[in-house]
Amino acid sequence: MGAFRGLPIVAASIPEGIVHIAEEAFSGCQALESVRLPPGLSFIGRKAFYGCISLARIDIPDGVECIGEGAFADCLRLESASVPGSADYLGSWAFSGCASLREAEIPSGLGIIREGTFSDCISLAGMPIPGDVTEIEDMAFFKCMALRGAEIPEGVSHIGRGAFSDCISLSRLSLPRSLGSMGSSAFFGITFVDEDGNFMEHRPENLRGRVFEGGDAVLKAREIC
Repeated sequence: MGAFRGLPIVAASIPEGIVHIAEEAFSGCQALESVRLPPGLSFIGRKAFYGCISLARIDIPDGVECIGEGAFADCLRLESASVPGSADYLGSWAFSGCASLREAEIPSGLGIIREGTFSDCISLAGMPIPGDVTEIEDMAFFKCMALRGAEIPEGVSHIGRGAFSDCISLSRLSLPRSLGSMGSSAFFGITFVDEDGNFMEHRPENLRGRVFEGGDAVLKAREIC
């Protein structure tokens, strides 16, 4: 655990044959700018690259099955992230605090977007949510202040506490008929109004099955989806 933690290395090339990157292996390597991950890699441990503030790009190879909690959290310069289709687990807070992250892609098969996965990704403008997701946990997209749209697929039954709190740039939001529960402050900072401009309470029975559009943190119901 933490084999290279905090060392002033600039580049790392992990040799073929390595299948497991240990917990906190490169955590706090603030000068680290580039990493080559080998084919055959299957596991990226908890906080493996946490706080690698100079890392601008990471290519996660197909075959990786598990990305641990906070694996890339606080990688302040990371601009994009694509989780391969082989992954069946993406840990909580995996990309939290990646302030430069503009785009991200996650595969089908995860089922859940876990707690804080993209929280405080203040530059994230868009991320397609796979159609087989059934739950978006607490603070999953908390303070994604550049997020312009969110199409929540049919089948999602729960949106957690603060999941989209302070997503003040949302201009389009689609909420499924399947939505049964919402945590407190799930959409804190967003005002919902109906077709006549009347305020709508933040309750699933009021919001589900609708498409909302607008701007300046006010979203108006446009249609029933």
